[in-house]
Parts: sequence; C-alpha cells; structure tokens
Amino acid sequence: MKKILLYTLLTLLVFGASCTNPEEQAAKGLAKRILPNQYRNIEFKLQTADTNFYSMYTENGRLHITADCSGSMAKALGDYLRDYCHTEISWFDYNKIVEPEELPVLDSVVCRQSLLPNRFFFNYCTYAYTVGYWNWEQWERFIDWMAMNGVTMALAHTGHEAVWQKVYQRFGLSDEEILSYFTGPSTLAFNRMANIEKWNGPLPQKWIDGQRDLQKKIIEREKSLGISPILNSFTGHVPEAFAKHYPDAKISEMHWLSFQEPYTTWYLNPSDSLYAEVLSAYHEEQEKMYGIPSHYYCVDLFNEMAPPSWEPEDLAAISKSSYDLLAKADPDAVWIQMSWMFLNEKWTPERLEAYLTAVPKHKVMLLDYAGDFLELYEKTNQFSGQDFLWCYLGNFGGHTVLGGNIVDCGKRLDSVFVKAPDNCVGIGCTLEGFGCNPEMYEFALDRAWEKKYPTEKWLEKMADRRLGKVDENNRKAWRTLRLDLLDRREDDYWVHISYVPSLGMRNHTNALKDNKLMLKAWGELLNAENTGVPAYNFDCVNFGRNCLDTYFSQLIPQVIAAYDAKDKVKVKEISNKMLEILDDIEKITGAERYFLLGYWMEQARQWGDTPEEKEYYGWDAKSIVSTWAHKACPLIDYACREYNGLVGTYYKPRWEEFLKQISECEPFDGGAFNTWRHDLEWDWLNAKQSFPVDPVGDGVEISRELYNKYKDEINQ
Repeated sequence: MKKILLYTLLTLLVFGASCTNPEEQAAKGLAKRILPNQYRNIEFKLQTADTNFYSMYTENGRLHITADCSGSMAKALGDYLRDYCHTEISWFDYNKIVEPEELPVLDSVVCRQSLLPNRFFFNYCTYAYTVGYWNWEQWERFIDWMAMNGVTMALAHTGHEAVWQKVYQRFGLSDEEILSYFTGPSTLAFNRMANIEKWNGPLPQKWIDGQRDLQKKIIEREKSLGISPILNSFTGHVPEAFAKHYPDAKISEMHWLSFQEPYTTWYLNPSDSLYAEVLSAYHEEQEKMYGIPSHYYCVDLFNEMAPPSWEPEDLAAISKSSYDLLAKADPDAVWIQMSWMFLNEKWTPERLEAYLTAVPKHKVMLLDYAGDFLELYEKTNQFSGQDFLWCYLGNFGGHTVLGGNIVDCGKRLDSVFVKAPDNCVGIGCTLEGFGCNPEMYEFALDRAWEKKYPTEKWLEKMADRRLGKVDENNRKAWRTLRLDLLDRREDDYWVHISYVPSLGMRNHTNALKDNKLMLKAWGELLNAENTGVPAYNFDCVNFGRNCLDTYFSQLIPQVIAAYDAKDKVKVKEISNKMLEILDDIEKITGAERYFLLGYWMEQARQWGDTPEEKEYYGWDAKSIVSTWAHKACPLIDYACREYNGLVGTYYKPRWEEFLKQISECEPFDGGAFNTWRHDLEWDWLNAKQSFPVDPVGDGVEISRELYNKYKDEINQ
C-alpha cells in the first residue's frame, strides 16, 4: 500500500484534479447527487491497479480521492461520509441526506483495498418483496447506495419479460398466450425462478414496456459505477402453451409447494434440440434490447423443485448441457447460481458433486445464500472446489423485524477467509426484502475490504451516522440491541402479531426472551439528542414498535392459559391489553413512511394511468404482503409486516375475533375460525380501502409517549 500511496500522490501532483474520463465523471455525478452543495469540493482521480483500492486525503477544504475504478471511488466517498462526516446514506430515496456544512479534515492519507473481488447484492425475491414497483428515482438512489457500499455485481432482472415476449413470438405463441403465462408484477420473481405461471396475471403490456425502459437506465447507471448487471439466461422453463405448440418436445410438468394447475410450470430438457434454439433466441433478443453489460448470468434450474431425475449422471448431463449452451451464446459466460436448492436432503454428496463438477472451474459461481445461519460450503466440500460467495441473507419476505447477530456474522466471515482462501471469491447480500436492519448489509459488504475497525467500533461508527453526531446514549442503545440482545438469526424474531391466532400458541415462547433489554435499548435511544436526522426518527419508531410487538407476543400464552383455566375475567383483561397494543403499534408505525401500507401500495399505483390500472397494481401490491392474492394460499402471510394499515385492518380483526371466541372459555372450533378468517382476508384484499400515503405525527415524540406508557408494565 505504501507504493500505491506514493504513486497516488505523484499522480495528483502531475495531472491535477479535473475529471477527464468516464470513471471519474461517473463518480463526480454520484457525488453531485448525494452532496449537491459540497460535490465541487471533491476531486476524483483514476489509477490502474491489480485490485480494488482507494486512497484519500483532504487539503485546503477539498477531498481528494484516487482509486482504480469508479466503484472504488464511490466506496471511498461512502466510507468518508459514514466514518468522518456522520452522514447516513439511506437506500430509500425519500430519506433526505443531511450534508456536512464543511468537509471534515483527515489527519492523514486514508488507504484501503479490497480483500475479495466480488461483492454481490440481491435475491430474486427482492423483486417481489421490495423493488418490483420502484421507479427510476428510487432505483437511482439505491444504485448509488450499492456503489458507496462497494457492490460490484447485482441481479438486474427488471424488464426480463420484454425479452421473453420477443422470444416466444418467434416460436409462434400468441400475445394472449404469452401475457397470460406471466404472473402479476408482485410475483414475477417466482415466474422467473420457474416456480409458478399465470398467478395474478395476465401481465399488462404497458407494464412490460415500462419495465423494459427502466431496465435500460438501471443497466447504464450500474455499469458506470462499476457494478456488473447480472442478466438472465434460459433455465428450461417454458409456458404451458409452448408444450402445446411443440407436442413432441421433451417437456415435463413441475410442481412448487402445493400450487396446482393452472399455476404449475413446464420444463424443457436440455437434451432436446429445441432447448438450444430457445436459449440462442433468448440471448439474441436480450442483446438487441440490453446489450451485453456483463458476462454474468443467473441460471437457477430447480429452485425448491425436484429435477426430472436424481441419477448423478443425469444431473451432470443437465448441468453440463446448460453451461455448454450458455457458453455457446456467450463464450465468456459465468454461471451464477443460488445454492438454496441444495438444502433439499435429496442432494446427496454424490449427486451434488456430479452436478457441480460438470461445469469447468471458474465458469460457475455459487452463492452460499444463507451463510449467516447455514454455511453450505462447509457441508458440500466447499462446493466441490467451485468458486463461491459467502452471503448474508438476514431477511425473509421483507419482514419488519429486528434481527441479525453482528458479532457472529463477523466471526463467520473471518472463518471463511481462512477455511476457503482459494475459492471464496466474494461476499454477497441475499436479503429477500429490505427489512429494518440495513446496517447488517453495510457491515457484511464492508468486510470485503481491509478491516478498519473491530466490530464494536464499527457499530459505534454506525450509531453515530444514524444520529448524525456522536452521542453516548445513542451508542448505548445500539450496543444493547446488537451486542446484548440480538444474538440469534433473523428468523428467530418472526413478527408475532402476524401469526394466525390459535390455541396451539399456548406453549409459545418468546424468542426475545428478555424484552426488558429491548425496552432498555429503546429508552437509551430516546435519551439521545434528537438531531432531526431521518434515520433517528426511523430508529425510534423501529425500536418502539418491535418492543411493543414483543410485549404482545408475551401475552399470547398468558391469555390462552387464562382460557384453559376458564378464567373469563383474566381472558377479558389480557384481551383488552392486547388490542390496545395493536392500536398503539398502528399509531407508531403511522409516523414513518417505511411502515405505511398506503405508501407501499402507492408505489405500485404509480405505474397505472387509468383508475382501473391503478386499482389492479395497488391490489397486486397489497396481496403480496398479505394473502398472496388467493384464498387459503400456502404462502399467506409469508411477507408479514408491521405496516400501518395492515396492523389495524388485517391483523387486528383476526386477533379480535379469536379473543372474542375464547372469551367465554367455551370449546374453540379452530376449523370454523379458519374458514371465517379466510373469508375475512379475501374480503379485505378486495375491499377498496385507502390508507395514509404520508406519515402522520412525529415518530420520535410518539415513540417517547408510548415508551412512557408501557415501560412500567414491561419492566414488571
């Protein structure tokens, strides 16, 4: 690094500080978007190097950054803002960035280089549970966030359907057959993973066209900031209508979960000559539409589904054919593949090795999808020697739940660097939805670079930028939360109010065993000075509603115990308290935009031009966070969220009816209750309700009010 530093300083002296090439211009453009007042005081300089690196120093009120590419320049700027300016850069565009009035002076030159070349972001499911309805302004902020956190590769699946429409037209399918094959917008991720078709469709043509235009902007911006967009390739998934047009093709029906016809999918075997024709046509159409922005392609053949054969030689043949045909379309192709499907116990070591080793080394890159709680690299002989990325999952369905063990995450990352130095080639973030723990993803991505701080110091720095200043109470709150309380993985903290009420919860044990610690963190946070920074408002709401949710969950077994004891008075007393808590969660979540069902639905409605179109998109967005659209769907409440609107009009009525039915301590008919519940949920989904789009009230003050109201009860 000393050589890099010396050369950097000489370069700046000789060539000056003007941006003269696309890499520097892209970094300057990012700085202008993030810091419209201070960007003129930041200079970027490109310097060739064998690895990602940056160096930066301040002089005469100006920040000078030298790096090997625009992505490293962006990472440098992000580090400077986070660590020295206490400036929070949210991944949501509606959170205003608070610029420093002056650029802080660095005591010395700061240098850093990456430890791993690849930093991945996204999950197919993120397109269902977060970004599916985003517009360009939302994408623009998020791409900047990725760049400033060092991301180098990201799934780019927007506009995927526009390519397939062109392909299937070439193979004789009608527009009606094609559009009806696609699902509704919120569930397209599962159509792309070959899980379902037709669900909530047909897909509007205007949606396909709009997403195609948006994808072009996404690809262009990501490329400019050093992020390789990962496009799709053909997985063998074809519409049912395709099988009718080609009755002699080797096409078999496939099933996902308990979905039945007409939502089942169809798989064209790679051994059929038609497979190569479809794949070739797809790459031709994709290149026409989007070019070849990178040589990475996400290909997942059997996600949560069984392959047509479990014989090792058949699995090897499928894998080899899939790669060979991809390489024929793009000789430089690298196959990116989730490892999630290997959780199926039928993937024995013999089958797994046959499937993986059929592809040449360095031509496939496995995503160890949930390294935070299940490291498959340790159970698969390091994926039989193939390259892989250790990934932090941390969130299922976009759950609004506090979770994530930051200490354990750091230890796991330290361990994988030692155990798999030859084929661990990166770190990834594979969250299914943007939940309430953005700092966990920033932490994981930051560990792909030389460590600047130990975990506890990193946590302090994070706390400072969430508030916009150093405040010991704020730091205490985050230490209590992250170091004392959240010592398990995210799915231990499932959102309890979204549980379907039942007497089976009588043995329910609260995952957050000591809610007094959550209360303590909440109180410490409220003792910090309110700086008006958006992140602090979010944190006060987030800590508070999580503490109230946990309190609610603690009362569930208590009310059932009172029912079992036929204590009507106690049942009534606890029931009233539970319903009161639900009202207060509805109140506090209404003060933060992220927690508004109305805002979630409005993001979808913006894609419609007519009232009918807006209604369809809003309904589709409403369905994915509740019923998944169909009565008694197997994925109902999978994306459970404590959203203002959901709590008050969806979760509360279920609990209200359940508590009413057990109030007299008579035998409870669970079957009848569930029949009633399915009707309620279906009616709720199809009701034309309006929900607040903008926050109501001051989140900090509402949080303080509720803390004072409940602190004595929780501390008992």
